[in-house]
Amino acid sequence: MKTQKHMQTALAILALAFNLSLLPQACLAQTGYNATTDFSVTNGNPNGVWSYGWMPVDFSSFNLYDHSYAIPDEQLGWRTSGADAPAIWKNIPGYPPQGIPAGWLSLHPGPGTQPSVLRWIAPAVGSVTVVGQFLPGDIGNMQVAVRLNNRSLWTAADSGGYALRTAVNIGDKIDFAVYGGYANGVTPVSAVVTYDNLAITVHPLSQVGYWGKSVTLSVTTSGGNPPYSYQWLKDGVEIEGATGSQLDLTNLQAENAGSYTVAVKDADNTTLMSQAANLTVKPAGVSIATYAGLTIDGVVDQTYGIQATTDLSNASGWSGVANVTLTQPTQIWYDSQSTAQQSKRFYRVVAGPVTIP
Repeated sequence: MKTQKHMQTALAILALAFNLSLLPQACLAQTGYNATTDFSVTNGNPNGVWSYGWMPVDFSSFNLYDHSYAIPDEQLGWRTSGADAPAIWKNIPGYPPQGIPAGWLSLHPGPGTQPSVLRWIAPAVGSVTVVGQFLPGDIGNMQVAVRLNNRSLWTAADSGGYALRTAVNIGDKIDFAVYGGYANGVTPVSAVVTYDNLAITVHPLSQVGYWGKSVTLSVTTSGGNPPYSYQWLKDGVEIEGATGSQLDLTNLQAENAGSYTVAVKDADNTTLMSQAANLTVKPAGVSIATYAGLTIDGVVDQTYGIQATTDLSNASGWSGVANVTLTQPTQIWYDSQSTAQQSKRFYRVVAGPVTIP
């Protein structure tokens, strides 16, 4: 039975190679996060974007393994203190236990069939390709899955290859899990997560600013190999110190007007230039509007209340909108909010002051 299982393992590896050949070559050429090559028992847990742990059978929480171990010439791994499983370990080349190919990672569920989990946490926003394989491993039959933020992306019985694409935000979690059994539960796993090509998803927008005011230009980037670096330019010349995804321009003057672009670079030195955003700077903003107004004939230094309603049939519907103390016998008052009203407003003047809601 074990011989048959190992034959299945060899066939699965060949099938994975075939499946990968069907993926876009751009996906294969990009730098990715490789769970096998990144695995370490000396870098701590979490280990960069990777975490090693286990979950209860309902996937309700994630618990980090707290004990690393090394068996010379055999395996390096993580598990919970005082227990052999659940666990994750890497088979050192030359030692082929329980159907694990040399150099592969392996997951083993806990004695209560608790999932053993390899977790990847997204360091940036973007679209990612997730490629890998669960091999049959030992003679036990397990359940295997790839999950995003605790929802299923892909599942299989015991083994299978996957090539998935999904959008992620910073902090999103992709889990590679083996569960549903315990005895002879060794299951080899490979996983590579790759951000799609570097892209500027939101370019800076052209704006109109005014003397003494402020404007903000910004850019949104995804894909590639984070982290990203930025350099803003005005009329093709680099702006000293402008190296963030956002450019704040304060106390605008006429000389701030111009064409702004930003160069975005990822960790692989892939560089993109944004579309130009044109900034126009004017002395002031002017708009024309018509406002409702009242002429009050009264007594100087006397305070009058102004009330308004939208329904003359409702005697209790009057509400205070302003108190005006006359500085001259005849004075004009304007309702600066009247252009924003959706319904007609009726006004009256009463002895003040009045309560204003």
